[in-house]
Amino acid sequence: MSIEAVNWYDLSHRARSLISTDCEPNYIRSILDRAVLTFSEDQIQQIETALHAGNSDTVKDVIYDQFIDCLFNDVD
Repeated sequence: MSIEAVNWYDLSHRARSLISTDCEPNYIRSILDRAVLTFSEDQIQQIETALHAGNSDTVKDVIYDQFIDCLFNDVD
């Protein structure tokens, strides 16, 4: 049986994400925990107000912005 080497960069983004999650669950969890813990009181109020109003777009915007900011802050 022949085993061929697989280059990490040849894998799809989804395959890499699944491997990373399986191999490094604590790393993925820490990113999510830090992102959630960094919500400001104002952001929490925006989310609560939008949820009560049924405005999912506002909720998505606040959460998306927070996760992107948190991830880029880690890169710096």
